Amino acid sequence: MTDSLKNPAEVEVDLVVTRDLEDRWPELFTGLSTTQRRDVVTRVINEWCAGLPVTYEAVLAHTEEKRGLIEPPEFL
Repeated sequence: MTDSLKNPAEVEVDLVVTRDLEDRWPELFTGLSTTQRRDVVTRVINEWCAGLPVTYEAVLAHTEEKRGLIEPPEFL
């Protein structure tokens, strides 16, 4: 879903979570493109909504997958 199709509250939540994750663990996002960062944050939000905790290890796994260092099945 593109931002233009989201309601303003959803967009704001995405921005807050993005900023929080990048502020908490900036080293994990170094070198990722804007699209890659957004993909990681979207996955983390989806996992959180499913009841999974937001951990350093989970975010690390998603960023490593975006860098091509691991395959998705390794962290699922």
